[in-house]
Order: sequence, then C-alpha cells, then structure tokens
Amino acid sequence: MKIIGPAPIYDSGNSMFYNENRKTPYTRADILDREITSLYSREEKLLKKVKNRNIVREDLLPSRAEVRELYAEIGIPEWKAAVIAEIYNIKLQLLHEFRKGKTISVYNEKLQSS
Repeated sequence: MKIIGPAPIYDSGNSMFYNENRKTPYTRADILDREITSLYSREEKLLKKVKNRNIVREDLLPSRAEVRELYAEIGIPEWKAAVIAEIYNIKLQLLHEFRKGKTISVYNEKLQSS
C-alpha cells in the first residue's frame, strides 16, 4: 500500500492535464469548465451524483509536494510537475469544500471571482 506512480486510468479523463504544455495552472472555474471523458462531460455533473460526500479520506491523499515529487521522479519536467501539483492542490481544495457541503459549480466559481 504505497504510491508507486501516477495512474491516469483512475482520473476523470483529464489525467491531471498531463498532455498539455501549460506553464500556469488552471483556475478553479477553468478546471470545472473543462470537458472530461466520463459518464458526464463536466465534473460538476459527476459531483451531483455523489451520495456520500465523506467517502474519500482526505488524510490518505498525497500532498501537493508528494504529487510534484511523484511526477518529477518519473521524468516529467520540473515545471510541468509543479503545474500538475498545483492543479491537484486546487482539486483538493474543491474536494474539501465539497465534503463540507458546498455546491461546487462553474457558476459559483465565476461569481466569486468577479
């Protein structure tokens, strides 16, 4: 039971934006507005189907630093590992808020950023 490498097959079709060459992370709204390859085209719709918001134990998830290190160790350039780790951290924040009962939506994110 230890992390040995990324497993994109468990992702919602984005693989943490692995195939992109962005030098800066997406915003929260951008992440939620991205089309994914899953049962629905957006993560927001997937979240509406979650019955138990506490099913994922946040304390068992790797930290941003651990994710960065994991990607860097398998040969991903440091700048790209940093961007992936920051996007992961944003997703962790969204998860935390979701577990606390917040509705996660593109609309709410865009409203808060204006």
